[in-house]
Amino acid sequence: MLFNNNNIEILTKEKQIGEPSSSSNSSQTSELNKSPISISSPIPTSITPPPSFYQYNQNDEFYMAPPTCQFLHYRDAAVMVGIFEVLMIAGTLFGSLNFYLNIRLFGIWSPLLISTILCIAIGTTIIMIYGIKTEQPQLLWPQIYFLKLEISLLLAGAVFSISSMCLGMEYTNWIFSHFVRVDKMEQVAGPIWPFNIAIISFSGAAIGIWFDVIVRGCYDYLLDKEYFTKNLNQPAIDIKQFNK
Repeated sequence: MLFNNNNIEILTKEKQIGEPSSSSNSSQTSELNKSPISISSPIPTSITPPPSFYQYNQNDEFYMAPPTCQFLHYRDAAVMVGIFEVLMIAGTLFGSLNFYLNIRLFGIWSPLLISTILCIAIGTTIIMIYGIKTEQPQLLWPQIYFLKLEISLLLAGAVFSISSMCLGMEYTNWIFSHFVRVDKMEQVAGPIWPFNIAIISFSGAAIGIWFDVIVRGCYDYLLDKEYFTKNLNQPAIDIKQFNK
């Protein structure tokens, strides 16, 4: 009997050691409840979900032109671009006339070419401004195409200048002698004047690309406004449908 009683006591102690107490279970449960990480929700509570429905607003921050550091709306920035473009071409024409009349740097072809470009720029800018005021996005296409033409011409001029320099100064002088007076050009722009022409052309192309981005943004804004105005009485767009 003694042996059996000792065995029973040993088994009872092992069972008590192996089974966790109710107090330890409750403490573990309270620690889990105090944990800052929620097991049921994998997304942190600090992140708010996007709104379910989108309501159009023509003055939304989305339509503030990034090329202007979001200081101007696309419609105002496009008008500013048109005016700056005309002023820059007019300044180029003034410089071309000055070089032609004073030192005969090149022939009459340069002022005539720039005058033609200026007239086209004035026409496309007027059409663009009218299209913005009357909210007709298709009237912005002449300005967009004209900017692409300007960018192409400036890039072609830069590539032509750099390519001619690769052939040596003798070939460079012979090529450009058909357009300008090389001796006068060296006095005005220095001995590496083809490289200076390339820099001016690349800079003009970069400004043209900046203008093109703004005008295209204004075009997209007018398309959005036209679409949402026609569907003003339609229910709001459910964004969740596009995420399925």
